[in-house]
Amino acid sequence: MRHPLWILNSALLLLLIIAAGFTFVAQVEVPEREEIKPSDHKKTILKPSEKINIQDIYTKDLFGSYVPKVEEPQQALAPTEPPPAPEPATVPIPEIPEPKFTDPLNITLKGIIIVTNDDRKNRAIIADNGTSKEQLYKVEDLIEDARLIKILSNKVIFLRAGGQQEVLYLRHKDAELDPVYAVHSSWSNIIEQANDTTYIIHTMLFVDRVKNLAQCIDLLDLITVYQKGKSVGCRIGNVDENTLGRALGFKAGDIIMSVDDIAPTDTEQRMNIYKKIITMNAKETFKIVLKRQDKDVTLTYMLSDTKKPAERPAQGAGEHAQPPSPNEELTAEEIKALESRHTFAPTLKDIRDRERQNMLERGRAPQNQSPSSINE
Repeated sequence: MRHPLWILNSALLLLLIIAAGFTFVAQVEVPEREEIKPSDHKKTILKPSEKINIQDIYTKDLFGSYVPKVEEPQQALAPTEPPPAPEPATVPIPEIPEPKFTDPLNITLKGIIIVTNDDRKNRAIIADNGTSKEQLYKVEDLIEDARLIKILSNKVIFLRAGGQQEVLYLRHKDAELDPVYAVHSSWSNIIEQANDTTYIIHTMLFVDRVKNLAQCIDLLDLITVYQKGKSVGCRIGNVDENTLGRALGFKAGDIIMSVDDIAPTDTEQRMNIYKKIITMNAKETFKIVLKRQDKDVTLTYMLSDTKKPAERPAQGAGEHAQPPSPNEELTAEEIKALESRHTFAPTLKDIRDRERQNMLERGRAPQNQSPSSINE
């Protein structure tokens, strides 16, 4: 019996012989490498194509159906006159619609309760004239189509649904003295013209008419003027008869370039002008430089603390009473009366501070004092 290892070796030898014979028979002959040389490129020159005349298609018609078109000579047009111009039509000027105001509210302001400076915490006592019923109102409350938007010490302001503003005053005198709505006929008793470029301003009467800087700006209708994107001054707006601008010698379109060498170009400079003028004394002057139609105009204003003779009350009574002279100084009573117009009633804090000081100094509570005696 043969060993199995011999059989395995014989099988492997047989497979090796078969693989070698297959490799020999199946081998492929590799061709030899040939050198590749570039050939010279010859540019192909295209022959110019013959131009085809399209008219030959008609003239060389095979069927003889072509008939040449004979163009007739154009005749020159005879000159014609232009049509007459239409008559100008008159454009009607549209009429300016008259403003329509809503009928005022049928209510009466009976009283105002001032608690703090915040008017939202204040209350107004308003009565309905139809029902005679009184009720407290606060800011943002509605009465018919009107909304209460402001509560002041002597008036309340409503805004109607159509944008109309309505003001109710506590007293008839308050409406007459309100500088915003009061209509004044003339400024001749407040500002005098000494010559073409000099004016005299009676300060006490001016302050009594113009309460603050905002009202002065509104009366002069001032707007800022810009040149090349930079503020250069303030332009005077509408200047009609019996206006402050006309009384000061301004004309519509004048540009205020400086006031005592201070240019009103921004808010800070304008406040500096305001502070400087209100600190001036009587008989002091200041100058305003205007740009009027590309010309510089300088106006001088002198302050005076006396009233004009026509505005001063006569001393005594009857037809023999003589008015004081223009240079007469104000009496102490007149000065005190003028100062009392610009004082305020003591606040709750002032009264409490006064009571606390009295308790520290005297060791007891003060007697009941009226606001007028406290303010003295």
